[in-house]
This record gives sequence, structure tokens and C-alpha cells, in this order.
Amino acid sequence: APEVESPSLFSGDLGRTFEDRGLGLTLLVVFVLGLALNLTPCVYPLIPLTIAFFSSQTGGRSRRVALASSYVLGLAAMYSALGVFSALSGMLFGAWLQLPAVLIFFALLMILLAASMFGAFEIRVPHFISDRAGARGGLAGAATMGLLAGIVAAPCVGPFIISLIALVSQKGSVAFGFILFFVLALGLGLPYLFLGIFSTAAASMPRSGPWMVQIKQALGFVLIAMAFYFLRPLLGDTVYHWGVGLSLLVGALFLLLMRRSSQGAFALRAVLGVTLFAASLFFLWPRATGPAVQWASYDEASLAAARVQGKPVIIDFYADWCLPCKELDARTFTDSAVVSESSRFVRLKADLTRPGPSTSRLTEQYAILGVPTIVFLDSSGKEIAPVRLTGFEKPEPFLERMKSVR
Repeated sequence: APEVESPSLFSGDLGRTFEDRGLGLTLLVVFVLGLALNLTPCVYPLIPLTIAFFSSQTGGRSRRVALASSYVLGLAAMYSALGVFSALSGMLFGAWLQLPAVLIFFALLMILLAASMFGAFEIRVPHFISDRAGARGGLAGAATMGLLAGIVAAPCVGPFIISLIALVSQKGSVAFGFILFFVLALGLGLPYLFLGIFSTAAASMPRSGPWMVQIKQALGFVLIAMAFYFLRPLLGDTVYHWGVGLSLLVGALFLLLMRRSSQGAFALRAVLGVTLFAASLFFLWPRATGPAVQWASYDEASLAAARVQGKPVIIDFYADWCLPCKELDARTFTDSAVVSESSRFVRLKADLTRPGPSTSRLTEQYAILGVPTIVFLDSSGKEIAPVRLTGFEKPEPFLERMKSVR
């Protein structure tokens, strides 16, 4: 078996962290993990959603803090409920959030939010809340917007919290699971606490309208691009790249060519336009293609043959709706060093896209909680548990995993 170092505090192995360090430090790790979730694309729409809602609010500092806190608590409550449901439902995390109907819903939601960024309508507190809450309507409305934001944030952060789900499932306590997911969501929501306070304060600043409108317009084009992001599993990679790239390119041209109003306003439009243009090139620029890891479909006969030949095995558990799986295929499994090292393995892909007896059997046999999950078997056919991977990983650390397997 390979030598595996003891996990550091932020290693991501939450089960061992909990056993070795206790609940307090585990909650700290979970909070930091929540902060890291802000780097995932599904969370980006929360930025314009937060700005749009809070820029229409008024009040002093205490009210701004109260509104932003209610918003974050609403987000945390929704995400905690989603996480605990996923942990206790026995489903692969993210599977029910990546059904075609759900993906189309999120894409339409992005278009709807983009329309609000362009001034088609204003995001307001729902009347059924404000009418019943009276003077507290602002706080209740902020909490409701946070609940909606939690739904928007949920689809593509699953691979980051599989170890958290495993820990909750192991303990079997709803209260324990809710606390962990609540702390995770508080980390996720912390930047939006400050963004909400800033946006509300900006609304009360004199002559804040023009620059806020330009920022909203830029974010509107980002939201249109996000619609293509959510539809990627349905449309394919080619349509995804062109859709995102052209959305950002049109946004850049719109901002750069619109008529000037003042020198300061033009400077902001130029910065936003150049930023969108640079981002569009990332998606539109032709990608060089090279060799990639070659896989065979998973079957027991291949495993038996590997044991007879004395060869180690890599099993890639994936699903068509899994965006991090596509990222692994595009970035990690095309790396020349990874491709070369993979030649000494039997390489198998196990498709968990559709629920069914075979999917249930594999997920139970290998204790798969989410995709992507990469399982390594040694030359005798036994899994090397410490090097199991869940989620995306860059080529360099993945190569080190492979080298440790014999």
C-alpha cells in the first residue's frame, strides 16, 4: 500500500478531521470550505441577484446590516435543508438537481434575472410576504430572497461537499447534519453579507444610478452566459462554448459602443467591456486537442482480467449531467504526463447517469456518494481508500495519486 501522509487540517477528509480534531475545528474547516464554494460558477449569479435586490433598499447602517444578515440566514437555511435532504435521501448528490427539467428551470431563471438587470422589471419583495409581515416585510423579504439564492447556488457545488455528506450519513443525525451544512452555508454567504450591506448603502448615495446601471448591464450578459452553463449537459460542449463566448462578446460590444454620458461613466464601461471581451476570448479561442486517457466501459470481466495480469485499475464513476466530470475529461485526462502514467493501469468508466438497478448496485458496492469519484485498485484488486478522489483535481496532484498506486 502507498504511504499516505496524515491529513492536514484543511485536507478535505472531514471524517478523519472530525475524529482527530473534534467538532470545533471541523466546523472551522467546513466554514472555510463554504467560503471556497464562492469560486464555483453556480454561485456567480448570486452577485447580480444580491446587488439587484439590495440596491432598491433604503435605511441606516443598522437596517442595512439587518437586511443583509436576514438574506444570508435565508440562504443558509435553504442550503442546509438541501444538503441534509441529499445526505439522508440516499441519492447521488446533485443528481436530482441536474435533471433536464431542473436544468432548464435554472437556465430560464438566469434569463429572467438578466432581464431584471436590463431594467425589464425590478426585483422586489413578494407581496404575499410584505402584506403579511407589515413593518418586518423588509427583513422577511430579504430572508426570502436568500432562500431563492440558496436554490440558485445548489446545483454545481456537490462534488465539494461529498465528504461532508459522508460524515452526516455516518453519524445518522439530522441535527448534526443541519449544523454542519448551516456552517457551510454561512461560509458561502459571508461575502454576500458585505455585498448586501454595500449595495444597500450604495442605493442611498447621491447620483449612484449611472454606474450601478452599467454594472447591472454587464452582469446581465454574465447571467445570459450562465444560462448556457446550466444547459451544458443538454446542449453539449460546442454549443456551450459558443453560447457563453458570444453572450460575453455581445456584452462587451454593447458596453464599449454605447453612447457616452460622462468621462467617468465611459471609463467604467470601458473596464467592464474589456473584462467581458477578455472572458469571451477564453471560450471562443480555438482549443488545441491532443491525446487523452483512453477508457473502456466498466464490467466485471475487465476487473478479473486486471487481477490475472497483475495490473492496477482506475475506475472513473461519472454522469452525463456532471459538470466537474467534464472538467476532469477536458483538463486532467488530457495532460500528457497523466496520459503516459495511465498506460500501466486498466482504465474503466462507470456510467451513473441514469438511476436503475445497475447504478444502485455500483453506488452501494463502491460507496459512491457523488460524481465524479475516482477509485484506485491495486494489482491484487483491492481498493486503496486513501487515494480515492471525489470532485475535480488538477493534473499535477492527480498524477501523484496515480504514482502512489502499485
